[in-house]
Amino acid sequence: MTTEELPSKDGAGAAGAGPAGVAGASDSPGAVAPGRAVAPSALAAARRMGRKPSWARPYASGRARALWLQILLTLAAAAGLGLIASDLVTARLASGLCAGHPVTNEQVNFAVQFERLAVFGTMGAVLTAFILLMIWVHRAYRNLHALGARYLGDSPAMAVGSFFIPLVNLVMPALIVGAIWRGSELHPAVAATKSEGRRPGVPALVVIWWVLWVASGVCRMVTNGMQSRATSPAELLKTTHYVLGAHALLVVTFVLTIVVVRSIQNMQDRKWADLGGACGTPTAGASLAASGAAGGGQLQGQ
Repeated sequence: MTTEELPSKDGAGAAGAGPAGVAGASDSPGAVAPGRAVAPSALAAARRMGRKPSWARPYASGRARALWLQILLTLAAAAGLGLIASDLVTARLASGLCAGHPVTNEQVNFAVQFERLAVFGTMGAVLTAFILLMIWVHRAYRNLHALGARYLGDSPAMAVGSFFIPLVNLVMPALIVGAIWRGSELHPAVAATKSEGRRPGVPALVVIWWVLWVASGVCRMVTNGMQSRATSPAELLKTTHYVLGAHALLVVTFVLTIVVVRSIQNMQDRKWADLGGACGTPTAGASLAASGAAGGGQLQGQ
C-alpha cells in the first residue's frame, strides 16, 4: 500500500478526493467525479459547447453585406412588380380576345417585350441577390461563436452548401437561418435546449419565410408551364391569373427576406455591442457569452 492510499486521521484524504475529483472533471472534458454518473449525451454536449471550432474567427459585422443584399432584394421586388404589371397586360389582351375585341400586333408586341424585360430584370436581380445572400449567411454563421453560441453542428461552408444540395435544400436552409437567428438573440430563451445538446427551434418568422420561398418556386414552375401550354384565349386568361398569383407570392418572399436579414443583422450587432465588442470593454451583457462556457463546465463537472 502506498502513502497516497493511506487515509488521514481527520478524513481529509477522503474529503479531498471528492472536491479534487470534481475540480478535475471541470478542467478536463470527459472526466467524471468518483461515484457520480453523467449521461453520455450530457458529456457529448459539454464537449461540443466547450470546443472552439476550427472555423471560428473574431466578430466581423456583416452590415455592409446585409445593406447591399437589402438593396438588391428591393430591386428584385420592384422587378417582381413589373412581372405583375406584365401579367395584367397579358390578362387584358386575353380578356379582350375572349370578348371578341380586336387586338393589334402592336399590342401583342408591347406585351411580349414588356414581359421579357420584366423577366430578365427579375432574373438578374434574383441571381445577384442570391449570391450575396450566400456571402451574408457565411459571415452571419461564422459570427455565432464570437457571439457566445456553442451548439454549432455545422460549419459556415456547410451552412452555405445546404442551399445547393437537392432535397436537403428543402429543409436545411431553414434550420441554418433559424440557428443564426437563435444564436444572434440578445437574451436567448433556448439555453436549456442548447445545454442539453439539442438543436434549438426555428423561429416562426423564419419558418414562414422559408415555406413561402419554397412555395413561390414551385408555383412559378407549375404556373409557367400551364401558361406555355395554353391554346385558347380563355385558357391563357385563366393561367395568367395563376401566374399573377405566383409572382405576387414571389414579391412577398422578397420582402420577408429583407425583414429576416435586417432582423438578424441588427440582433448580431446589438449583441456584440452588449458584449463589449463596440468599445472593447465588457458590459453587463458579457455574462451571456460566459454563461455558455460555464454551462459546459457545469455539465462536465456533474
